[in-house]
Amino acid sequence: MTMEVERSRIADRMPSTPMDLERARTDPAELAERKLSRGAILFAAGAVGVLIVYLLWQATRLGGNSHTALIGDSFFIPADLLAIWATAMAARHCQADRRRCRSWAFVSVAMVGFLVGNAIQLYQEGWRHLPDRPDWSDSVFYVFFLIGLVGFSATRRNMVRRWLFTLDTTTIALGAGAVLWYFVAGPQATSHGHSLHEVFYAIVYPLGDLILLVAAVRTLQHGVPSSSLRAIRTLSVGIFVYVVADTMEGYLGLHGGYHGGDRVDIVGMAATTLLALAGALQPTVGEGEPDGRPSRRTGSGAISYVAATAVFGLVFFTERDDPFFPNLSILVVAVVIVVLVGLGQVLSRRALLGEQAINEDLFGELRHQAFHDGLTGLANRALFGERLEHALERRRTFSMSHAVLMIDLDEFKLVNDTLGHEAGDEVLRSVATRLRNAVRVGDTVARVGGDEFAILLEDVNGERAAIELVEHLLHVVGKPITVSGRTLVQRASVGIAITDDEPHTAEELLRYADTAMYRAKRQISDHYCVFETSMQTALVDRAELEVDLRCAVERGELRVFYQPILDLSSEGITGFEALVRWMHPSRGLLPPTTFIPLAEQGGLIHEIDTWVLYEACAEASRWQHQSPQFAEVSVHVNLSPLQLRESDLVDTITGALSAARLESRFLTLELVESSVVEDLELAQARLTELKALGLRIAVDDFGTGYSSLSHLRTLPIDELKIDRSFIAEMGTSAQASALVHSLIQLGAALGMDTVAEGIEDAVQLLHLRGEGCLQGQGYLFARPLYGEELHSYILEHTVPPSGRYPSASHLVVDGKA
Repeated sequence: MTMEVERSRIADRMPSTPMDLERARTDPAELAERKLSRGAILFAAGAVGVLIVYLLWQATRLGGNSHTALIGDSFFIPADLLAIWATAMAARHCQADRRRCRSWAFVSVAMVGFLVGNAIQLYQEGWRHLPDRPDWSDSVFYVFFLIGLVGFSATRRNMVRRWLFTLDTTTIALGAGAVLWYFVAGPQATSHGHSLHEVFYAIVYPLGDLILLVAAVRTLQHGVPSSSLRAIRTLSVGIFVYVVADTMEGYLGLHGGYHGGDRVDIVGMAATTLLALAGALQPTVGEGEPDGRPSRRTGSGAISYVAATAVFGLVFFTERDDPFFPNLSILVVAVVIVVLVGLGQVLSRRALLGEQAINEDLFGELRHQAFHDGLTGLANRALFGERLEHALERRRTFSMSHAVLMIDLDEFKLVNDTLGHEAGDEVLRSVATRLRNAVRVGDTVARVGGDEFAILLEDVNGERAAIELVEHLLHVVGKPITVSGRTLVQRASVGIAITDDEPHTAEELLRYADTAMYRAKRQISDHYCVFETSMQTALVDRAELEVDLRCAVERGELRVFYQPILDLSSEGITGFEALVRWMHPSRGLLPPTTFIPLAEQGGLIHEIDTWVLYEACAEASRWQHQSPQFAEVSVHVNLSPLQLRESDLVDTITGALSAARLESRFLTLELVESSVVEDLELAQARLTELKALGLRIAVDDFGTGYSSLSHLRTLPIDELKIDRSFIAEMGTSAQASALVHSLIQLGAALGMDTVAEGIEDAVQLLHLRGEGCLQGQGYLFARPLYGEELHSYILEHTVPPSGRYPSASHLVVDGKA
């Protein structure tokens, strides 16, 4: 397996978030440890308790020698039952991992075979006083245990594991084979007087023990999931102890010295206890748990060392003229084992060093990913905050001045909406490169949001130096960018926060720069702003106002004022525009420009717009029912751009009309021009639904947005309301007069009522009458009215005889809000 594949396998188990960076340096087994259940603890305590009682019995031999086999073999029955139950519970704990669940189930079946074998031995030796003989239950134990062991390893071995597995397997096979041959298989296979059946079992049983040992080594070297590591290690040790016990029993049985209940059974009881403990140590497995380490020798190395020690023990306990295994052969096996163990140690160390090097590289990559933006490669907010903290620490010592810049790309959403997100990403990468190349060495550039960047200027020489650099950055960012075959000019707004004599935290400086940036976005020119303390005061004031606004509707603090719309010839009323105000308990009457932006940002605009709609419809219905001369007077209600996107808008308007018993033709919805063209497809669909109700649609502040003739021609619009700024300049600007004339003619050509806003003096009124404008509103006629003022105004005016809308084009002029 190549190094890149190895890196990939290790990387798959690396932490995926910065919060896991330090925890990832701990042992995976420690990370995977889980508390054992109460049942598992009881199983473990029961198995250990049976072993302790058995040891006490072996020490005292209660019951006499005549019942030794019966009593001794009886102890194995509860021990086997505990092992069966523990391994079955382990299978249940691994239901999230089917492979491990099946493996534990196979081990549990193997322990059932072990129980049957011990029960047969109890019957033969304890009750009938006959020697124990091989039976079918042993084959069940070996086969199912082998399948279970092999199934625990869940990953493919890499090259290092293959070599370590080969070395450890060869070492254990040589060592265990030598011991088993010398003590058990060799004497029975080579001595005279034994039947073929006896010779077969003399070879098969040691071979089965050897295969189980090799399978345990394979499982450990293959790698097991971290949560099962303790359990599988304990299981492997149990197999090793079982092989030792089987070898000792075979050796004693060969020489006629083994009987049930002998002290050598202590080793067999220890093996059964370890198998039960292995099942109890298996915690509950979660979904998607990672596999074990790729090249670590998880216990197989220790077994190979034991095998080597056993072979060297044979060197000292055998005779030179031994007919079964000459001393020279044992010595050769011992030397080979030493060489194999040495090679395994060298290979394991090299693999460990290689893995550590890969881990260090991966941790370096992970740290870079954790503290850098993936799209632009710039520092992210976490790294920026860390460097800002360090800069402020140095400032406390060396009295240096630093500046924090917060940069936001203007109208960046329009790039994503028109050219797609890939083009937007390309713009972000281009801007990031320009900013990185424009700052000084040592300054930090970071991407802290979707289209927001932050720059830390260390050791800046006062406010003037910071502003000069900001002007340079704005010039660099504003250069044309070619994206998807289109040339774009991207503008930006910059907020500047400079450290002063007062101590500041990193969070405060970022907040100050952010506040200044939003102030810069509201400026017409000089798209940068230096933070001042008054801005923070305004920010606190804004936050308090937003809190009060959330309760304004419930407390009945909102008011709806109505400004009349008049026929410019007769000056009779044709309708009223509903304008919301806020009667604040301590600040007095607040205009909509003070709180509507807060409502839109805070998610309150839907509630406010709906309330105004219901109030205006109800008021219009009262006019019509109280005064017959106002039966044809309509009401105009402003609709927020956000509410236009609401899926329940049609239901809301239908509900308001129904509740007020107002015909839909007396309701006109006014939308600002930008909300109509921002999402043309949505606007067309929503306005078509509204027109189907029978109401009228007006475009407010017309001439200030980006409407085109194609938009106006395709959308179901009834009125165009000319913005007040054009009306105000008619007397001083020939261009403004020409524009008003063009807009009135445009409305007439498109079959729409053209409405002008903001008539404040008689000169403007005469000019509009001369242009053919028949309707208007403004302070010349009336301010927005409320309560008794509105009632008195209605009584003093009448509706023109020609009806609500004359056939000529209409012009509505809005008063100052």
